[in-house]
Amino acid sequence: MKSVDFINKTLEIMLNRYGPFMTVHEYAEVMKLQPDTVYKQIADGTVDVGTIENPNRRKHLFPTALVAQYVLTVISDISANDGEEIFKLHSIVAQRK
Repeated sequence: MKSVDFINKTLEIMLNRYGPFMTVHEYAEVMKLQPDTVYKQIADGTVDVGTIENPNRRKHLFPTALVAQYVLTVISDISANDGEEIFKLHSIVAQRK
């Protein structure tokens, strides 16, 4: 239940900050990449999140909800320093015993 709250809160924060769509520069900021790297990934078809292209303005937009989902998926798959520990989304909340 708490991990669902974390997911919803993350999505809410990102939607409040970026709106329903993110620009290449905003996406690059979140992913800790240079905008040129993102443009290259788009051209190569290797970008991690699908884009919406506006051909009239030559602008690529990233759905914020998909970016948030991708980031949360990556976070949940990252191993901690100890090979036996796996970072879980709910692990940031203090465990009550």
